[in-house]
Amino acid sequence: MIKLSFTIIVLWVLLALNWEQFNTTVDKYQLVDKTRELVYNMKEKVINDE
Repeated sequence: MIKLSFTIIVLWVLLALNWEQFNTTVDKYQLVDKTRELVYNMKEKVINDE
C-alpha cells in the first residue's frame, strides 16, 4: 500500500511539473481530435458489423 501511494504521488508530481508541455504537445498534434475520430470509426464498424 505504501509503495502504491508513493508511486501515485511521484506520478502526480511529474504530471504537475510537465502539465504545460503536455498540453502544448496535445494541442500541437491535435491528439484529442484524432483519438475521438478513431473511437467513432471503431464504433461505426462495430455497429455496421452487427
